[in-house]
Amino acid sequence: MNKYHNYGKPNKKYNPSNRNNDEEQKKKMEEINRIHNFFKEIILILDEQMDKYDEFCNKAKEYAELLKKSKVTTSKIRKIYARIMQAKKVSDLKKLRPLLAYTAGRDNKAKYFMELLDQLIEKMTLQEDEQGKKQVENFKTFMEAIVAYRKYVGEDE
Repeated sequence: MNKYHNYGKPNKKYNPSNRNNDEEQKKKMEEINRIHNFFKEIILILDEQMDKYDEFCNKAKEYAELLKKSKVTTSKIRKIYARIMQAKKVSDLKKLRPLLAYTAGRDNKAKYFMELLDQLIEKMTLQEDEQGKKQVENFKTFMEAIVAYRKYVGEDE
């Protein structure tokens, strides 16, 4: 029996179009990781980094484009956004982590976005002091930017 036989289906290993898809996927992942790393560095201290606010807005717009290409709908983002905007303190946001995991599990298209939100929330200090309040406000500012720019870059298909 031929070890490359795939019962009538094209063998992905030798399909030249898969190479292009793999390269596109790799580029997309590199872009997502680059933007995620920027957000992880700046979001929780955004109020202290106002000199980087324009760069933050540009990255949020760029990220919204990626979300659109990944078919992450505005309604999916707004469902999470509504819950985040209700949060008053860090512990309220930390309680949303299971919801983020559930959402990522149900919708693979939103997985990277949900993971980013989860990682940002995980980095927050649990102390309910001034720093915690600022982190919550900075996180809300981030979510407002994502919702706004996702709406700006276009409607869902």
